[in-house]
Amino acid sequence: MVKQQPTESNAEPGKALVRAPRGAASRALQVTQGALQGTAVDDASPAVAAPRQKNRERTLADLQQALKTLQANGQKVTLKSVAELAGVSPSLLNHRYPDFAEQVRALVGRTIREQRNDMADQLANEREKNRQLRRLIEAQLGEITKVYSINEALRAELALQRGIAEGKVSKGVFGHKKPEGSPSKDR
Repeated sequence: MVKQQPTESNAEPGKALVRAPRGAASRALQVTQGALQGTAVDDASPAVAAPRQKNRERTLADLQQALKTLQANGQKVTLKSVAELAGVSPSLLNHRYPDFAEQVRALVGRTIREQRNDMADQLANEREKNRQLRRLIEAQLGEITKVYSINEALRAELALQRGIAEGKVSKGVFGHKKPEGSPSKDR
């Protein structure tokens, strides 16, 4: 409902008269004055309804495209993500497009379940891979320990062989060279 502007016939004494503007500027002025005075402006006027309907249709098309884009990219589908991608606020989505919001909520419920199940499956697969890798690591660590032990034994044997070859060691694997005049313990 538009509050009437004062004219010559309804003007209060002592107040200035304002001429009513025409066209789009008139509509903007009415909306502004209505907001300032706390009165509502009738949105059902034909001059206002047609552009708003086109904007709503365009916004709905943007929302639908945003939903398709999110689904195609495999991204998380939420009311907020759809609204952000479409360039509108989530509250607009809820208030102006409740049917579309319900459609997204239905997808979100299914999508969240699917995403949760997919993530649970991925987690189970990764845990199994980790178990296999840990078993492999344990086996390899055992093998490394065994090889290290063999390597140390071979080094000791190599040192002994070098000592024998150079004449520094006369007998025994880890024995000491005995002086030639020393008594032997063998009897």
